[in-house]
Amino acid sequence: MLKSLINSFRCPKCKIQPSNFFVVPFRETKERVIDGLLKCLECQNSYVISDTLLELVIPELSDRDALSDFQSRYASQLDCDGGYSASELNSKTIEALAPQYEQRNHFDWYASPEGQTYTEYQDSSFWRSVDLATFERLEEKHLPQECQIVDIGCADGRSAFQLLGEKRTVVGFDVSHKMLRRAVERSRSMKVDNRISFFVGDGDQIPFQDESQRFICTYGVLHHLPNANQACKEIYRVLKSGGVYIGSENNDSAFRGVFDFLMQISPLWTELAGEEPLISRPKLEEWFGGLSYKMESYTSVYLPPHIFNLFDTNTAKKLLMLSDKWISRFPYMKTQGGLIVYMLTKTGEPIAITTIDAEAMCTEIESKSPVVAAR
Repeated sequence: MLKSLINSFRCPKCKIQPSNFFVVPFRETKERVIDGLLKCLECQNSYVISDTLLELVIPELSDRDALSDFQSRYASQLDCDGGYSASELNSKTIEALAPQYEQRNHFDWYASPEGQTYTEYQDSSFWRSVDLATFERLEEKHLPQECQIVDIGCADGRSAFQLLGEKRTVVGFDVSHKMLRRAVERSRSMKVDNRISFFVGDGDQIPFQDESQRFICTYGVLHHLPNANQACKEIYRVLKSGGVYIGSENNDSAFRGVFDFLMQISPLWTELAGEEPLISRPKLEEWFGGLSYKMESYTSVYLPPHIFNLFDTNTAKKLLMLSDKWISRFPYMKTQGGLIVYMLTKTGEPIAITTIDAEAMCTEIESKSPVVAAR
């Protein structure tokens, strides 16, 4: 855990702010706590930091296996510090948190070698081409070269490493401890762990203080959350005035039935959606209703994913950019792509909604940058 983040955190249990945290380090460097405890003086709750990974969720959502391992490794230090014990789970707690447990188990499964791995999922030609094209578009319009971005629901760092660039820093969190372990390993292997940090967190209860972040990203995350409406309110709370929130979700397209039919015949991945499996721009406007913001949006992916997977990543990306460019020329089709990408800016001005011209954006990016090969 980066020590520089402590002042921006909010205790997920008592939610007092400014939070009154202090660190009990067992192992540390100048910049990071490797192993130790983050303690809240207000509610006396302790959050475990194990091999740089902080568990900043309410005690009932903490990963029991990870906590057990931590307790066995630091039994003597914990005894000296007054001990540490995980909260007992009862039937009411389990029922209340069932959606979070279900999503965590789903992504824990993806992090395991059983069945399709998350690496196989995100490295398909379809998703690699979508990721490359989407983040190129976002960087072109909305992300400065140097900034810090909070990546909510970061999984194993799929979007976090795309956002990192050459000079940015990224703070990613997810409810799946096992996914985050993969993210930490990736950051070390890529030798970028000095600019990227991960912790366990809940997207419905974001553990950052009010107006503490300039840039926030959710990449295919809202449709997994138990309460996407609440998550949007939390994102708005955490954003600074003038801050930017970027996101991508499954679009509530008129052609969604075709995709669902093809996935029944030939499944490409295993999906576990939450209460809102499809998200449209009107739905986003509803969730941010009554708040002051500006929003831009466009839709992408007009062809079935199965077609893109017939090609290598470079060819699939060219096909994606070309099909987005030409199909979006038709007024009705402009909003009917399989994915919706949106950029919200928090502002005190009256609400204004605009739409990005996807055709012009594709043309501009095609002229400025060559196709990037997959890593």
